[in-house]
Amino acid sequence: FFLNDQQIMPSPGIVYSCVADSSGVIVSESDNPMIDNVVEVLLESSIDFLIDHKKSFSGHSKTKGHTIQYIVDDEICYLSAATQDFPQRICFAFLDDIKREYTANFQGKNKNQGFQKYLNDRMEYFSNNPEADKLSGLKVKVTEITDIMHGNVEKLLQRGEAIEGIESRAEELRVKTADFDRQAKRLKCKMCRENAKMCACLVALIIFIVLVVLTVTGVLIYIIGFSGLVIPK
Repeated sequence: FFLNDQQIMPSPGIVYSCVADSSGVIVSESDNPMIDNVVEVLLESSIDFLIDHKKSFSGHSKTKGHTIQYIVDDEICYLSAATQDFPQRICFAFLDDIKREYTANFQGKNKNQGFQKYLNDRMEYFSNNPEADKLSGLKVKVTEITDIMHGNVEKLLQRGEAIEGIESRAEELRVKTADFDRQAKRLKCKMCRENAKMCACLVALIIFIVLVVLTVTGVLIYIIGFSGLVIPK
């Protein structure tokens, strides 16, 4: 079941699919008619329809850019062929998909033409739609989540810088407040000393005035008294 050495390599993706039993192909869809002969040989000589299993053929020098995968389930074979560089996990996901659809809606119902269209649509989907590859989808989601986390970390760092700035300004304000308190205390002490000096001066002035008044009063009394002792002629 090897392909011609001169075959032109197709675009990456699934190029052939079919559903078969031990009597032959039931329904198939192909973008490369040369694979039909390969599949016929494979079905006749290499697949055991009595045992449920899955298998792939790849890496042989004569396959020339193609791999073949198949799943046997309940004596039915679901087979695909894809380009060599196309991920086999997607091929097996494709086979699981067509197996579910065929078993649920087409098996034993003589709707081969309808299922052939389904094969064509799903080959196109699994070959070209990134969402068909769950692993790739997970990688995309992981990348998106990583980007979001990086953005959150950057925001946290920026917020941290802002908090550091606030803390720095708060510390500066605390230092200025402490300086203001010290200056206020020094000014208060200075004012108290000035008030004490003023009070002392005021008391001294009052005492001086009292002394002056007392002195003047005493002199007047003395004069008046002395005048009263003088006998008139």
